Amino acid sequence: FVQALIENAHAKALANLSNDVSRVKNNRINSIEEKLNSLSLAARQSREAEIKRLEEQNRQAIAALQLQIEVRLEQARQDRENRIVQLQEALQTATRLGIEEPVTWDDLRPLRKSTQVINEFGESKESSPDYFRGTRLLSAELARLQERQDDRPFVGGLTELEKQIVEIQSDPQLAALKARPDDTIYVKQFDELQRQLTDLLKKPTEFDNAQMAVVTQPAEVAAAPIRSPLLIFAVGVFLAGLLALFVAMIRIALRNSEPRPADAAIAEA
Repeated sequence: FVQALIENAHAKALANLSNDVSRVKNNRINSIEEKLNSLSLAARQSREAEIKRLEEQNRQAIAALQLQIEVRLEQARQDRENRIVQLQEALQTATRLGIEEPVTWDDLRPLRKSTQVINEFGESKESSPDYFRGTRLLSAELARLQERQDDRPFVGGLTELEKQIVEIQSDPQLAALKARPDDTIYVKQFDELQRQLTDLLKKPTEFDNAQMAVVTQPAEVAAAPIRSPLLIFAVGVFLAGLLALFVAMIRIALRNSEPRPADAAIAEA
């Protein structure tokens, strides 16, 4: 019966040990998983915040470049329209003067009848009016400007601005952040916690071959006798009580063995 009790106690102790190990293991696993989730969430939020910052920065840069492009295109359009008005005025003046081909001031003298094309426009200190170019050239330039649908090819620096916009739109840093498959590759603690989690998952919680060890502690005999005054006094009192009880019992026995006077008189009669 005692052996059965001992075996039952051993089994309960082993079961409690297994439960304690499982509880501690689960608590550690939950703690590490919470840390991993927290680090992963923080890394993802940090990447998303960096993406938003870069996108906002790129939008502002693109908007500034597009504004420059629009300003230059608007200026080019206004210059073209102003030039059209100037050419129309010059064409009307040349038509009234009968100037068909480019002329100079000398060509307009009454005694000079032949029209001569000369290269005095670039060498003359005073600029000649546009109507000196003649109706043929003025009409051709006017028609060309009126037929133009896009002023982009004639805007200086526009190509460079558009190139900068394309470079910003294909920002490699932003593209790398958006294409990053894992946000925890730059978190130093993540790999260590993941290793600890893997090791914990491999730890057993069942101990089929475990047995309770029976340890017997042998008595230790003191090298010198132990003398305790209190113990000696208690033993003396106990022995004295026993001796007094023993003497009292002897006296009672002797008293009971002596004959009584009444009994003696009865015996003589």
